[in-house]
Amino acid sequence: MDKEPMMSIEELINQLREGKELRSTLSLLKAELKTPGQRSYVLRLLQGDLGPVEKCLSSEDAKTRKNAAGVLGALARQESLRPLYEAYRREETLFVRSAYPEAMRKLNCTEVLPELRDLRDELAQREVPAEEKKHRDAELLALNNLIGDAERGRNHRFRGMDEDAHVLLLTNRNYTEEVRKALEERGIPAKTFTAGVIADPAHLKEIYAVRTFSETLFPVPGCPTVPDGPEEAAEALAKSGLSALARKYLEGEPPYAFRVDLRTREEKKDEARTFAREFAGRLTTLSNGDWISRPSDYEVELRLVANSAGTWNVLVKFMNLPDPRFTYRRAATSSSLAPLNAAMAVDAARPFLKEGARVLDPMCGSGVLLVERMKALGADTLYGLDVNGEAIRAAEGNLKNAGLFAHLVRRDFRDFTHEHLFDEVITDFPVLRGAQTKPELVRLYRDFFRKMPELVREGGLLVLYTHDLDLVRRESQRDYRILRVFEVSRRENCHIVILRKGERA
Repeated sequence: MDKEPMMSIEELINQLREGKELRSTLSLLKAELKTPGQRSYVLRLLQGDLGPVEKCLSSEDAKTRKNAAGVLGALARQESLRPLYEAYRREETLFVRSAYPEAMRKLNCTEVLPELRDLRDELAQREVPAEEKKHRDAELLALNNLIGDAERGRNHRFRGMDEDAHVLLLTNRNYTEEVRKALEERGIPAKTFTAGVIADPAHLKEIYAVRTFSETLFPVPGCPTVPDGPEEAAEALAKSGLSALARKYLEGEPPYAFRVDLRTREEKKDEARTFAREFAGRLTTLSNGDWISRPSDYEVELRLVANSAGTWNVLVKFMNLPDPRFTYRRAATSSSLAPLNAAMAVDAARPFLKEGARVLDPMCGSGVLLVERMKALGADTLYGLDVNGEAIRAAEGNLKNAGLFAHLVRRDFRDFTHEHLFDEVITDFPVLRGAQTKPELVRLYRDFFRKMPELVREGGLLVLYTHDLDLVRRESQRDYRILRVFEVSRRENCHIVILRKGERA
């Protein structure tokens, strides 16, 4: 049996004006409005008159009222605020009530915000029968999201850089001990754990003098873990010191916009997504709107990490915590080295570096290795070469942002000469990708190690970030002695290799 042809938007508008089959007409119109660009077309067909839709808010049919609210929300015209709000106040059908705050979410609700807060507070405190709980929670979630959006202009600047903090610093798994030592050298008590280092207590400003950790996470006071069920987990967090933690480190009053990041095994990803959705909605409800779930434009990440006990470890990441370490890096190319990895390469080589050295990066990319080398220990001169003009421009900008100067030259290192020999060469070798072939990469390594004796003094240092350790070992064995090899990633075969030129080094 052939399906009936889908009605056009023009036909739907005509049916709406004529009052025909309003429930299905509004449902189809709401579906059409999900397509980008259709909103302006529908408004043009309505000639700015939303009366036919607003009239449906008084329909005797509950689903018609719900669909009408959905259409008005999608059209997002400010004049719909009052009709939607009044319809919400008189709505008695539970499954329909959440549709009104959802529809008002794209509107400026300032004029009704006090009343919405009162409604939210009264609803949160109301005891409801078990069969009504689902609809009450949906309405409360919609209200909290609406109020949170209206209040998102509140200043929640991070204010805790001078506060004592108990934090977990995530690191490269092979570099935890080095980070711990760097902290203790600064008088910060620290101990390692599987994924990083625990620092306690310390001013965050002092912690950020260490450049080789990746993330700062805060444990929730009194709530290191939560149960496996989404409702039980949300209840545990709502009763914990989570809000107190936010108040300590963020300026201004709640609500706080958050997202949930679940870390679990790959085979449980689908199950985890369902958990995250239910958990986020329940936490918003139980916190009386202090915590608003928002998948984008959030300021707090609640990270739940599955553990061997079948529960979740809970950690907080403040998204607006200012990390001053790598702000200089504003430009990058597709193959640019991450500044954290550059800092780690320099730190691994630090015992061998020479103050006042002449330093060359023959494949400098966006310049981050030169910046990190200078921040670790003063140098006499910095030189950077690259065949890519975009990379040279990026390096110029990043060095300027860092308050540093380097001689940057767009040139292949094979064609470069200099009247003085360099004390140190530090560089990041490209990864095999795109149209590049393995023989081309082999030739690059061979040319590099053949060229360096012309540029590096006897006893000079090479610090290499490479994804081809075997090539480094093979091509360097004639003129260089390997001092240290550090494995950055086994999966990616990524290493930091430190070499010395000449047998007398």
